[in-house]
Amino acid sequence: MNPVATVLRALGGGGLPRTYWVLWVGTFVNRLGSFVAPFLALYLTRERGFSVEQAGFIVALNGAGAVLAAPLGGM
Repeated sequence: MNPVATVLRALGGGGLPRTYWVLWVGTFVNRLGSFVAPFLALYLTRERGFSVEQAGFIVALNGAGAVLAAPLGGM
């Protein structure tokens, strides 16, 4: 059984269609990825040895890339 089906079975599905739950799980995983972004600066400075300025520039590039990519991806 795939992981999505396992989660659906555990939650009982709530009477909603499977398509809804697949989209919900996908959105949840996507949002988890964006939760990690603020920790990128800490990782770059403490673990990788980047300066604060370099880490800030990299985080800014990440944000600029997200802004530029949103219209292309349909937000």
